Amino acid sequence: RPEIVVRMATGMLYGVDRENGKEVWQYKMPHCLPVFTQDEGRVFVADYKTLVSLDRKSGREISRQRIADSYLDALLQDKGVLFVASEDDVSAYDVETLQKQWQERIPDNLELAKSGENLFACGYRGLFALDPKTGKVKWDNHDRIYHLAGGANNEGSVYTADCWRREIRKFDKDGQQVCENRDDIPVAVMKANNGALYVASKFGQVSALDSKTGKQMWRSERIGDYAFPWQIGEAQDRLEVTVTEPYYARESKVISLNPKTGEQF
Repeated sequence: RPEIVVRMATGMLYGVDRENGKEVWQYKMPHCLPVFTQDEGRVFVADYKTLVSLDRKSGREISRQRIADSYLDALLQDKGVLFVASEDDVSAYDVETLQKQWQERIPDNLELAKSGENLFACGYRGLFALDPKTGKVKWDNHDRIYHLAGGANNEGSVYTADCWRREIRKFDKDGQQVCENRDDIPVAVMKANNGALYVASKFGQVSALDSKTGKQMWRSERIGDYAFPWQIGEAQDRLEVTVTEPYYARESKVISLNPKTGEQF
């Protein structure tokens, strides 16, 4: 099967063979920036109010089912559960049967993240920590938040980024602030892993922040003069960043960086 699934700014999803970098399959969505998540064998894609499942190996469509009355804004698969954010609700579904397990009203959702025993939802109303088994809200923070990523060591913590103030903060599993970074990073996407938070900025640079202190460990050179990042992830000791250059182009590319130094492979 392809090792990575890449989202492009044109609304295309690609399955890419990690060994040779060649395209294995492609899937065209009816709108740009499709929301997707994946498990070992499938890719789940939000098509407005409908959930589409694809075979991860071939890209073939397996099923298509309407699961919401409003647009699906975020998807997250974790341990056999599919979490879905749609406007004012967060829901959990069994990933095999798509039977709804719970639904909780959370306003203005944009993103979801999972860390330890916490499911996080954020949007224009702030950050909410939910019990992933029941959907019950554990705590909330009504500061303005636009991006988030689950804790770097899966300890139940979460990172948040405010695009207006350009500050990044980390909260522990109980909602207490652990650290912050005010290096004026215009965040586009974030990914937490192995004791670090990787942040791709709107100016085409990638930074690594220490998960305990929030301090910057390294910042890469600019990936391109007008590169805009859409996706960031880590696999096989490489940091994979999908960028469009220039930002209005129809095609994108994947840049591989050393997660310890930020140097480009």
